[in-house]
Amino acid sequence: MWSPESEINSIAFTTMRHSVSASSGISTLSSCGDPERLPELPPGDEQRLQRAALNLQQKLILREWLKEHRLQHFYSRLVSIEVTSLEDVYWLEDSRASQILGKDWQVWSAARQKLPTSKSNLEALKADLWSTVVKSSQHQDAWTWGGMLVVSVSVAGLVTLAAMTQPSLAPEARHSLLQYVTGKYLLPANCKVHWDWQDPAIVGGTMCFTVRFHQRNGQAYPICDTDQFFVEVTEGTRKIITISELGSPTDPNNANIAKIKFTVRTAGQYKISVLIGQSHIAGSPFVKTFIPGPMDARRSRLIRPASTVVCCAGAPTFLHIEPRDEHGNTCQFTQDSDPIKGYKIDIFDLYGKLSDKYCNAITLSYDKVNARISLTALFPEPVCLRAVISYEGHPIPNGDFDIIVLSSSDTTLVHKNIASRKHNICYEAKLFGIYGQQRWSKPRKVLCYVGPKQVTIKEMILKIIPKRIATFRLCPSTKFQFLPPPAGTNVPVSNNNNNSNGHGAIFII
Repeated sequence: MWSPESEINSIAFTTMRHSVSASSGISTLSSCGDPERLPELPPGDEQRLQRAALNLQQKLILREWLKEHRLQHFYSRLVSIEVTSLEDVYWLEDSRASQILGKDWQVWSAARQKLPTSKSNLEALKADLWSTVVKSSQHQDAWTWGGMLVVSVSVAGLVTLAAMTQPSLAPEARHSLLQYVTGKYLLPANCKVHWDWQDPAIVGGTMCFTVRFHQRNGQAYPICDTDQFFVEVTEGTRKIITISELGSPTDPNNANIAKIKFTVRTAGQYKISVLIGQSHIAGSPFVKTFIPGPMDARRSRLIRPASTVVCCAGAPTFLHIEPRDEHGNTCQFTQDSDPIKGYKIDIFDLYGKLSDKYCNAITLSYDKVNARISLTALFPEPVCLRAVISYEGHPIPNGDFDIIVLSSSDTTLVHKNIASRKHNICYEAKLFGIYGQQRWSKPRKVLCYVGPKQVTIKEMILKIIPKRIATFRLCPSTKFQFLPPPAGTNVPVSNNNNNSNGHGAIFII
C-alpha cells in the first residue's frame, strides 16, 4: 500500500545528500526536487545531487498524475518496473500494464490517451503538475512528522556514510553530522592564494606565495599534514622542487596559512597547481610568467664560424652576439632600454697596439626579431687585426679573435681554390724555424699544403723529391698565430709567405 512516508523514505535513501538543511533554503520535499535551491557542494557531488533532484522531481510529477486519475496506489509497483516519469508511461506495454493494473487498466488506458503528443505540450503539463506538487507540499501531508523523522534519519545516515567514503569532501577524514551542518570542514573553494611578487617576475630569485585555508562557514581552518595538501609547479614537462611550511610554530593566528617557496632559473610560463586531496582550490591551476634578467657577459657569446674572421675589403661581414642572463636565458629588452649600451669593441694591430684608424670599423645594432646583437664589420683595405669585445668591462666569450681582411682579388682566389676538386692547395713559403729550434740564418724554401684535415709542410730536394718536414692535424680549436713582419720570433713553426692572407683564409674557411 502506497503512503507518503514510504515514498519519502525511498526517495531520501536514493536521492538526498547531506547538504539538505534549512540553512540551504530547503524545508519541504518538493524543494529537494528543485536543482536551483540545492546548496553549494564540490563539483562532482553537486552534479550527482542535481541528477538525484531531477529524478525526484520526475517521480513526484508522476505521482501527482496518478493521483489525479486515482491510480496512486499503483505508484510503487510502477517504480519497481522503472516507470519513474511521464515519458516512461508512453513506453509501457499494454500487456504488462494490464497485468499490473488489473481491473483499473481501462482507467490507465484512458488517462494515457489524454497525454499530449507534442513535447512542448508535455512540458507544459509537467510544469502544471509540478506546481501542484509544490503547493500541496506546503499545505498537505508531504512533511508530516513521520516523514520529517524518516528524512532526518536518512540524511544522518547519508552524512555518516559520506564522511567515511568521501575523503575529497573532508580531507581530515571522518567528520560528524554537526560539522557538516555547521560548515566546520575544509572547503577547497574557500581557500585563497596571496602572491608575494608581481607578474611577470624576473628569474633567479626565491619565489614565495601564501595559501589561506577556510572552512565552509568562512572561518579559518588550521592546516596540518593529514589534510593532503599538495603543490605542483611545472614548466612544460619539467617539475620544480617546492618547499611547503604549514602553519606557524610561534603565531597561533597563522595556523590556517601555508607558505610555499621555489626557485626559478628558466624563463617561460609556469603552471602552479594547488590541491587538497584531488580537488583544486579556487583559481587553481594558476599560470605565472617569468622573464630573463639583465645581461651577463660571462653567459653571453659571440657567434662566429671560426677562430679567425675572414672579411673582404669594402664588403660588410656580419657577426652576432647572443645576450644572455646569468642563468643562460636569452635577454629581453623593453622599448625604453638601449640593447647595445655597455658594449665596447677594441681593435689592435699585429704589434698589439690599439688601432685608432679602424676603431669604428665594427658597428652594433639590435636584431629585435631574433633577439640578438648584430655586428657589422666593414674595412676599407686589406689588413690583419685583432678584435676584443667586452660588456661593461667584462670580456665576452669568443669575443677575442683575429681578423683577416682580403682584397677582392684574394677573395676571388680563395673561393676558387675552395671550389676546386683538389684535396690539397699548395702555397710557397720560407721556413724560419721548426719545433722550437733556434731561428735559421737563412730561411728554407718550402711548400705548404692545406687540406681538409691537415696542414703539411714539405721541402723539395733537388727540386723534384718532396720531403715532409711537419704535419698538423686540423680541428675546430686549431688556430693560426699572426705575427708582425719584423724578425726575432721563435715559435714551433714559423714561415714567411707572400700570400699569407690567402693561405690563412683557406685554412679558416
